[in-house]
Amino acid sequence: MSKGVLQYKVLNKGQTVIEPSRMGLLVDSVEYGRSGALFPSKITNIQKRFAWRGVHNVASYHATSATVKVGGKYAGNDWTIDVQVFDEGVAFRYIIPHRGTATVTRELTSFTVPGQSEAWWQGDIQNYEGEYTKSKPSAIKKGQPVGLPFTLVLPQKQGYAAIAEADVNNYAGMHLQATGSNTFQTTLDGDVTLTGNMKTPWRIISIGQDLNALVNNDMIAALSPKPDPALFPKGFDTEWIKPGKSVWSWMTANRAVTPENMRKFSDMAARCDIPYNLVDDGWGKWREPGKDEWQILKELVDYSAAKNVKIWVWAAYPDNNGIRGLKDSVYLLSFFKKCRETGVAGVKIDFMSSESQSMVEFYNRASREAALQQLMIDFHGASKPSGQSRTWPNELSREAVRGLEYSDDTDWPTHNTIIPFTRYLAGHGDYTPLSTAKFVSSTTLAHQVATMITFTSPFLCLGVDPGDLLKSEALPFVRTIPSVWDKTVVLPPSAIGEVCVMARRSGTKWFLAVLNNKQAKKISVPLSFLGTKSFSCQPLGDKVITSRISGKAISGKSNIAIALNSGDGFVAVFERR
Repeated sequence: MSKGVLQYKVLNKGQTVIEPSRMGLLVDSVEYGRSGALFPSKITNIQKRFAWRGVHNVASYHATSATVKVGGKYAGNDWTIDVQVFDEGVAFRYIIPHRGTATVTRELTSFTVPGQSEAWWQGDIQNYEGEYTKSKPSAIKKGQPVGLPFTLVLPQKQGYAAIAEADVNNYAGMHLQATGSNTFQTTLDGDVTLTGNMKTPWRIISIGQDLNALVNNDMIAALSPKPDPALFPKGFDTEWIKPGKSVWSWMTANRAVTPENMRKFSDMAARCDIPYNLVDDGWGKWREPGKDEWQILKELVDYSAAKNVKIWVWAAYPDNNGIRGLKDSVYLLSFFKKCRETGVAGVKIDFMSSESQSMVEFYNRASREAALQQLMIDFHGASKPSGQSRTWPNELSREAVRGLEYSDDTDWPTHNTIIPFTRYLAGHGDYTPLSTAKFVSSTTLAHQVATMITFTSPFLCLGVDPGDLLKSEALPFVRTIPSVWDKTVVLPPSAIGEVCVMARRSGTKWFLAVLNNKQAKKISVPLSFLGTKSFSCQPLGDKVITSRISGKAISGKSNIAIALNSGDGFVAVFERR
């Protein structure tokens, strides 16, 4: 307590990560977090491992847990703060016993970060599709919304931190609001009305000594509810959940969503060994004599299945173009049942643009009903992920990122070296990587292919025209790149906004991906991730550099030198000899 106000601070090995900051809630005009005594609580240790489908396939959970009781005259109730201290950060949430219905009108939690930190942030709190800015915390204008995760390079570059949240259920999502100093105020997306005991989501401060530790942080997954075994009897290995790559016409010159064009895209998907074809907005108005859209869609599903390609379909949350939206609970049920009867594999749901309490309930309802019909989900026009994909393994991706749909003047080389250490800390993201279009001419083909490896998305929907891909030297690499990973290692000389060097393993194969910003540079990359075994290497990149390693025996004792031009990239596949 400080002057009667409940506060917390976070230290890591003696270094300040969060300076003294306020805690509390405003519930029905009652302020929880002012006055009251703190009572000691029992401390327990938690250590678990569980299957995961993020930057690696097994997540580790090691934390010290305490429930701190706060005494006070709050409607006759004491309340508690759950705290968990991990090896890689701190999380807390509020639990308030309550009878009847009450409304949380404001959360009082703040985050006062070290003033000399370097902050990486974006301000789109609806779709989370803003461009990132680097600044000192106090330079962010007062009142400016800041989306999560909010990444910090700690003073003197003594590590990294990120503010996030997890277990957002029956609640509203949160973002931060700048105060014009180095303090950021929690802001909910609207009021939250609850009946009975009140429990907030977890507020998370993850900490990493380096970028590899920051990226491999499992706190969001660990603090989210595990899957319901009745819906997902084998968890992430439930038979009908099949991650994979997809073709998609929307960003191509041949984008027409017609039955004929979609058959062509299924043909090309088969030739590229891509298992899915996403049919976007427009199929809902397909008509032929004596046939409605579902009958025509069934013909496409059957046609594609003969080529080992399955179909995903697009649908809107609101009413759209004269077609009812999935916000209608009755229609959502009938739509998903129709999808299953037709043989559709998954649904891309668009235009939510909110993380209000009611919208959070929709995300959960849609995921649950889709699971009952054995359908996979990709949320677009959506809020940030915050652990939902652990609870709902059928959620294979979620947009909430400035991806290639922004075919504009985005500084793609710089943007792509930022988001692995900002947005993707929250979880998977449907960036729709890989394009050969003119608007990505600031990047090379190797850079574009490297985004497929770097940006986690179990439903890996590609922006490239598969017709162009079939003629590209990148096709052999695209064929081998998986959409899920067993292990991820962020390597030197990675630096936010400058260069991202990432090695990812699938089975016994390692994939090395490098993304460069607009400044040409020469880098040396350690191959320590290979260990002591001998590997062969197949590179995609500058022929002068890569000819020195192509086909040669390489082990973890080696380094490779790579010369990167503006917007350049590098991709290599390592296989055991």
